[in-house]
Amino acid sequence: MTQEYVPTTRSAIKYGLYVGIASVILYFLLILTGLYRHPVSVMSNVILIVGIIFGMREHKSLNEGYMTYVQGLGLGTMIAVITGFIVGLFMLIYMSADSALLAQELQLNLDNNEKMGEIMGYSDEEIDAMEASTRAIVKPNVYFLIYLFSYLIVGFLFTLLVAAFQRKNKDIFSE
Repeated sequence: MTQEYVPTTRSAIKYGLYVGIASVILYFLLILTGLYRHPVSVMSNVILIVGIIFGMREHKSLNEGYMTYVQGLGLGTMIAVITGFIVGLFMLIYMSADSALLAQELQLNLDNNEKMGEIMGYSDEEIDAMEASTRAIVKPNVYFLIYLFSYLIVGFLFTLLVAAFQRKNKDIFSE
């Protein structure tokens, strides 16, 4: 007797919340220690990959060990979007409350624009225009969207690979 199919949303929500909360804790610790823009922040990608793998394993165990590539792709992408929403919401709230972090982000972006403008040979007017657009973009609500879409894209790319290894289709000749 075969069991009924369990949809991917159950595992996606569960592991999206797990990964999102773990990522928020990581980002909070990185901000407190001053390592927010340090290469160690790549650990958030490791957390995401591990969450996607465990989400797919759970989904397979709930469905008699089977999961198609498309199901895995959808599951991993949903985990990434939920995680991106949670991390983006955290950064929106934190940057709204902590103007020092927002000012630090703005200054970092302005410095990078100025260096890039000098390297590329831009005129002072062009560098000033870059500065004005940077000031308009470096806002907490924009960071929410940046985190949401960056987790979506990065999670989708990781999921393309992970789902290929985690998939297991049912035998078409079995009943």
